[in-house]
Amino acid sequence: MPPQLIFGTATFGMDMTAFQDTSSVHALLSNLSKIGIHRLDTGARYPPMKPGRAEELIGETKELSGKFVVDTKVYTDAQKDGSGDLTGEAIERSLKASLGRLGRDEVRAVLVFELRFGE
Repeated sequence: MPPQLIFGTATFGMDMTAFQDTSSVHALLSNLSKIGIHRLDTGARYPPMKPGRAEELIGETKELSGKFVVDTKVYTDAQKDGSGDLTGEAIERSLKASLGRLGRDEVRAVLVFELRFGE
């Protein structure tokens, strides 16, 4: 099977980028669909200064983004050492919050973005 193109959404909602609002994200998703890209990579920490906003923008375009496969990432607290972020309870809480922002019942994959074992 050939590799699948996946569009990263880390800049959705980030200051000084083109994808600040629902209409700009909708236009982008429409263009991605036209060129055959139907999978999105997002995360609870995207964008860095507004965690969760990327997922919210995807959820706000649900009539179009619902046609995309979505992967997300477990929220990890970048200000701390990460301990406790990958407990079953923390993962479940992170996924539930992401699904709420995305307006979905499921995602294809939940990825771990950062893991530290004592520094």
